[in-house]
Amino acid sequence: MIHVALCDDMKEFCDSYRDLLKTYDDIELVGIANDSEGCKRLVENVQIDVLLLDICMEKKTSGINIIADLKELQPEMKIIMLTGYFSEDLVFTAFSNGASDYIEKSLNFEEVVLSIRNAYENKQHLRPDISKILVEKTKQMNESHKSILFMVNNLIKLSSGEFDVLHDAYYGLTYKEIANKKFVEEVTVRTLVSRILHKFECKSMEELLKQMHDVNLFELLDK
Repeated sequence: MIHVALCDDMKEFCDSYRDLLKTYDDIELVGIANDSEGCKRLVENVQIDVLLLDICMEKKTSGINIIADLKELQPEMKIIMLTGYFSEDLVFTAFSNGASDYIEKSLNFEEVVLSIRNAYENKQHLRPDISKILVEKTKQMNESHKSILFMVNNLIKLSSGEFDVLHDAYYGLTYKEIANKKFVEEVTVRTLVSRILHKFECKSMEELLKQMHDVNLFELLDK
């Protein structure tokens, strides 16, 4: 028997799923919660094999935000995220946080039951759309890491003056503001910028700064 619990802030939806789950001999609904705190209490007090967890309750990502807490309470419990709309970023974040599957509420209920059974049996049976998202996001992360390593390697080549100019430009200071801050002429700043672009093999500061902002380079370095 698969012990299933449901957490969703829509009572009508919970009632519908409760009635549907009753029709399956191998599934028992052991609890329902309607918000994050209620879900935590449920997981803390009831043995659950598979939890159907709504992504959006009090906040847009409430369900995703509590995955870690729930898994700490019951590490072996499988979590299937429920959503009323599809978002690639939320899909990736849900799986990264420990979800076993991600399904839309409009999905045929037989597919929901299949997801429950697969999760319970530790079977990886991701739908093609989910698999594609995970592959693409992982590829993007790999490319991002390569870009960060490339930039860090070039940062090491900069003089202290060049590094300071690049750092200030990254955070939005104009060449004139940087010159005033360093008590030098603006032409000196532009000379340093030219050297920076040469070392990064980049045509313009705008292009270089965009690449750096895309990977949040200085936010990572300034932590």
